[in-house]
Amino acid sequence: MDDDQKVESSATARGSKEVLAVLRRHLVALDKGILFLVLGSVAVVMGLKFNARPEIVMFLSVIFGLLFFSQFVSWWFSVAVLSNSGLEIVSQKGLFKRGVVDIPYESIINTNYATKGLMQAMLGFGTIVVQTQSGDIVLEKIRKPAEAHNLMVANYNKFRGFDE
Repeated sequence: MDDDQKVESSATARGSKEVLAVLRRHLVALDKGILFLVLGSVAVVMGLKFNARPEIVMFLSVIFGLLFFSQFVSWWFSVAVLSNSGLEIVSQKGLFKRGVVDIPYESIINTNYATKGLMQAMLGFGTIVVQTQSGDIVLEKIRKPAEAHNLMVANYNKFRGFDE
């Protein structure tokens, strides 16, 4: 497991909830944030090269820095938490908007994963689809999708009583 796939425990209304893994999106998912960082750096360098007023250079660096920070917060806090009771998906949008979906194992019908193309295979990220009774949940750009899928299936099977 990675450093951010730590095991923790907490008490819930359904009993003891043990966090088995935290599934995070790959760094590739931070593409817009990196674009803002590069554009901000280019704007600052060009401003300094052409002797722009310091206020303008500072303004551009603050604006692009805030845009990058907002994208980084969205990337960092958007996670899927796999526990002994199911899957909890946290979607962060910007600094102040967050959505949480809790999927108990009773609702999960099937899970599968896919890596498409050379870049996903080389960098080790892909898509996991969790089919539930109410529809499909798609987790895109997840790091190490095969490991995450195997962990999900193992815990789903344990919950259903199919473990060996």
